[in-house]
Order: sequence, then C-alpha cells, then structure tokens
Amino acid sequence: MTDEPRDELVAPTAEGVPQGPRRSRRVRSNRRDRPSPAAPSESTVTQARKGPSARGQTPRRGFRSSRRTTRTGRAWRRHDLIDRLREKSLEGGKSTLLVVAAVGAGLAVGILLVWVAISGINVLSRWYLQKTALSSTEVKRRQQARDNVLFIAVKDGRATGYLAARVQASERRVFGIAIPEGAFVEVPGQGFEQIGDAYRTGAGTAKSAVSNYLSVPFERYVVIPYDAYQRALATQSMAGITAKVLATDIAANDLQVFGSTLDAIPSKDVALVPLPVKPIAVGGQRFFQPQRDQVADLIKTWWGVDVRSAPSKTVLVENGAGKPGVAGSAAEQLIAGGFTVVDTKNANGFDYKKTLILLYRGSARDASRVRDLLGVGELRRGDDNQGLADIIVVIGKDYRPPSAK
Repeated sequence: MTDEPRDELVAPTAEGVPQGPRRSRRVRSNRRDRPSPAAPSESTVTQARKGPSARGQTPRRGFRSSRRTTRTGRAWRRHDLIDRLREKSLEGGKSTLLVVAAVGAGLAVGILLVWVAISGINVLSRWYLQKTALSSTEVKRRQQARDNVLFIAVKDGRATGYLAARVQASERRVFGIAIPEGAFVEVPGQGFEQIGDAYRTGAGTAKSAVSNYLSVPFERYVVIPYDAYQRALATQSMAGITAKVLATDIAANDLQVFGSTLDAIPSKDVALVPLPVKPIAVGGQRFFQPQRDQVADLIKTWWGVDVRSAPSKTVLVENGAGKPGVAGSAAEQLIAGGFTVVDTKNANGFDYKKTLILLYRGSARDASRVRDLLGVGELRRGDDNQGLADIIVVIGKDYRPPSAK
C-alpha cells in the first residue's frame, strides 16, 4: 500500500482564495501547548475590586459598585424585616392594651367612687329622715303629754283608781277620765290584767298601762289618797287635790305652781267623767270591760287624737331571754314611744341571744323606731299572716332595761 500524502492546512492568501484543500474538521489546538496567562499585578486586582469608578472610569448604566446580595441573604433580610415589624406591632399592641387597661381602671375607680358617694348620700338621707321623723314624733308626743297628769288614788298601799287628766293652764280648764281599778287592760309585763295591779310594780308601769290603753302619753304622775280622789269626782273640782301628795315625779317648785293652777280653776270648767265600761261577772267577781268606741270619742274630743283613723302600731312583746321583767320594761319603753302593746308574754324559748324585731304590717321605719327605742334588735320581715300585732318583738339576752344601763 502506497502512502498517500496528508492534506496540509493552507492559510488564505490576501485575495481570500485558499491555497490548497481544506480539512473537513477543525483541529483544536492542544491547551497544553498554549502558554499560561501572566498573573495580574496587585494594583490591577485592587482596581478591579473597586470597580470602574475607582479606576477613574464612569460606570455604565445599571452597573452596581457593590456586590449583589445572594438569594439566601435576601430571604434572611425579609425574615429580619418581618420580625422587626412584628416586634413593633407587639409593642404597639402592648402599649394599646396598657392604655386601655389604664383607662378601664380609671373608669372603674371613678364609678366606684361615684357609687360610694351615692351610697353614702343615701345612707345619710335615710338616717336624716329617720332622725327627723323620730324627732318630729317625739316633739308631737311631748306636746301632747305637756298638759297630761295621771292621778293615782291609793288606799292601804294599793291603787284603787286612776284619773287621767288634761290640765290646760292657759285656758283654765280640766278634763279627766276616771278609770276604776277593776278595768281590764294590757299591763306591761303582766299581760291582760286589772289596771289596779299595774301599780304593784310602780307608778311607771301604771303610767304605761294608762298611756297604752288611751293612746295618749302620760309622763307625769301624782299619788293621792283615795278620799281626795273621790271628793274630786263628786264635786267636779280639782281644788286642794295636791294638798296631801304621797308621791310624784314633779319637782317641788313645779308642783306648787301646778297646785295653785288647779285651785284657781272653777268647777264649771272641770269635766271629770267615769270610763265607759261594761260590767262583767267572772268566777263570782265583778270586772269592767272598757267600751272602746265611747272611749275613742272622749279622747278625740278632749285630746284631739283620732284612734280610729290613725291608730298607733301594735306590738307584741315576748321574753326570749329568760330574765324576769325584761318584757315589761321593753313594753314600757315602746308605749312611751307611742306604740300600743297588745300583750307581753314568754317566748317559745329562753335561748335568744339577740333581740328580734319581726315586722308583719307597716313600714320599715316603724321597725327601725322600735330598735331605736330599745337600743338593740335585728330587723326581719315576718313570714306568716298572724293577726295579733303589727310587730312582734322577741327580747334577747343583748337587751338592757333602762334601769340597768
């Protein structure tokens, strides 16, 4: 086999016509045969890093002089921005919550102060109204009692009759109701008994019994002999009735003036009438039942008190402390305060530590007035429909009679 000559790569001539045949493929030059590029100088590297502006060249449009952030850096930056915004939002929310909480607390405190002020005003108003009502009632009662005197006729140390008199010194007139000792009335601490028995425990009980029955206050008394009492009724004259006073709660000087006033009043201006009663025979004994309607007419005519249209509140007093006499003492206090005591008796037990005031009919002011008179008492509303009294008082161990205070 003869060797054929290899085609050589012929460079083009100036006219662009190749000199000889071309190879079908270009033959890459071997990189190993290429010379290594020269290492750049330090100044060249520094200028390249600084960019065109550092080399005194004007940067092209859109050219960044700093290195562009990577995708991870951009994601981290977004995450950091979101965290900062969230923190600011939380701080703003906390501030808003603190402001709202502060405003709410201020409003709550303001409302509380207003409520306390209103409550205080209401309490003071109720207290003032109660005290005003109590004062007006007390003033009215004292005005009614100013002219009243209870004459107690006594024989052998026992009460034989009472004369409930109204002495009008300015008008020089005397009105009086003579009450026999056998009249049955409510006696404080003794129950429904003859009024003559009221004097056994003292003149104070007798005053309370008469005041309670007539609904007219009697705060002064004079104990006189029974014969002086009879003479006054027979002659319709009060002259000389204080000549032999056995006992009284009127001061000596006032008693002298009072006696002179009675001596100067002529008999034509004196009206002394017996208590309208109905005789009743019980167990061979004779008693007297007062006729309330006729008595009410006398009281309205002479004292101006209408017991029918404006009756006083009725009270039932029970002894729940077990100490003798406390129910009677409490009853006398209530009668002196304008209440009508319908009965005094023992409670269903003697273990009441606190006094109870049970209101069945009437206003809370009536029950409060009972408490003010007694000095103690827990107010409650009665839960049954009993018809004995408007108010029931159960005396407890916390009650102190006036004599023990």
